Amino acid sequence: MSAWLFPRLLALVYGVAVSSWLRQAEGLIGPDGVAPMRQWFPALRQWLEQQGLTGFWSAPGLFWFSQSMDLHFWVCLAGLLMAALVMAGVAQGPLLLLLWAVYLSLCQAGQVFMGYQWDALLLEAGLLGAILAPWRLWSPPRVLQLPSRTALFALHLLLFRLMFFSGWVKHSSGDSTWAAFTALRFHYETQPLPTALGWYAHQLSPAWQVFSCRAMFVIELGFPFLIFLGRWPRALAAAGFILLNSLILLTGNYTFFNWLTIFLSLLLLDDALWPRRWRGAWLRGNISRVRGWGSHWRTACLLPLLLAAVVTEARRWDVRDPATGQLTRSLAPAPLRSAVEHAAAFRSVNDYGLFAVMTTERVEISIEVCDASGEWKEYPFRYKPGDTAQRPPFIAPHQPRLDWQMWFAALRGPYRMPEDTLNSQTAWVSRFVECLLREQPAVASLLGPSPLQPGEIRKLRMKFHRYHFTDSATRQSTGHWWTREDAGIYFPEVQLNTAPPATAEAQ
Repeated sequence: MSAWLFPRLLALVYGVAVSSWLRQAEGLIGPDGVAPMRQWFPALRQWLEQQGLTGFWSAPGLFWFSQSMDLHFWVCLAGLLMAALVMAGVAQGPLLLLLWAVYLSLCQAGQVFMGYQWDALLLEAGLLGAILAPWRLWSPPRVLQLPSRTALFALHLLLFRLMFFSGWVKHSSGDSTWAAFTALRFHYETQPLPTALGWYAHQLSPAWQVFSCRAMFVIELGFPFLIFLGRWPRALAAAGFILLNSLILLTGNYTFFNWLTIFLSLLLLDDALWPRRWRGAWLRGNISRVRGWGSHWRTACLLPLLLAAVVTEARRWDVRDPATGQLTRSLAPAPLRSAVEHAAAFRSVNDYGLFAVMTTERVEISIEVCDASGEWKEYPFRYKPGDTAQRPPFIAPHQPRLDWQMWFAALRGPYRMPEDTLNSQTAWVSRFVECLLREQPAVASLLGPSPLQPGEIRKLRMKFHRYHFTDSATRQSTGHWWTREDAGIYFPEVQLNTAPPATAEAQ
């Protein structure tokens, strides 16, 4: 039953991810956007050729053939249609494989804006899900197929790696807040896009925050081993993973990440653990078994992926010379390491682990613009903290990728020219500034309403502000969720003729 449900839930996540991206793609990678893909692909091709590599196989995707936003729209539309068909039970295996190719192409075109761990997780789970799903034209609701045990094991292993190494990177990072179990005193306040419930979680007592942190480590480091110990331990692991991810999605906006993890956790439940009423409705239907060539080709496809996953995790324990950075000891043989490095372009065997080092201070970047009068006014973002009286919103599973990138930009400190103009992680900022000064509608649509009338922007600057959640008494008396104070300049004052250019080489 879990295997019947998972391809449909996976297609739902694909549909949400593609529709969320489509809403903002014009402003991010369109011809007048922050990081135009028509500049990105020629520059990438030139760089790869200098390295002696080919474009498509080093960075596979459909948009090598055309960087037209019309093509981009139709690719996204095709992805949404295929997701709907998979949920209806039509050609699930082949269409999930095509959805994987569509999303891989979007990630390549999206550059830094499509490089998050949940994008990687969707690609890896999507490829394994395509192998798990039925490869037949029509899968009626009352016809169940016993899944390939190898495919099911591969997805269980993915869930193990995701959860265990999420805890391991925190434990092994040496970060003092994780070591003292005090990280959650900061997490709710400093995470990229907290929710209103995150404010309430921040008000909990220090003792409760320490208990919550310890419980999180038990779930992330201990529960993954239950996956391989039988029916009831698997059910306990699923309950722990679902509880943890439910609390995370209630207190923070992590797009579809927690939903996808919950859907992977459902694969730990065998039929006897589903409600009796559902079992009675489903299990009276026909059940078919994967036999013959159907089972063999799935195993043949999965074995290289499983081997690559093992090598990927083994590389965490590589030892390098501190002075030269050269590899001195590795658990994986050199040929296997080389093969995995070449396959990394497909982003479908990944390592995982978020918040290895806890951010203990929330510094936000605000945009200010002025007209001919010289009066500076704040240009608000749609979702990230700005107005201290604004309630932290619930926006997941949508991901406003510009708002997320601004959170990462703030962690890097003040913008430096020309270094950051030539850095692949920050080059988009100068282009973003130029687009705002030119009042490009596609980019302006990613922000809140402009404080000035069209054509009035003369200058722009970006400032740092230090944000803190208010306490209960302050919010009750003022209605404000945040306090903030000035913390310096992120991007110096510029006007259009002095804005630093964002060249194709920088992109």
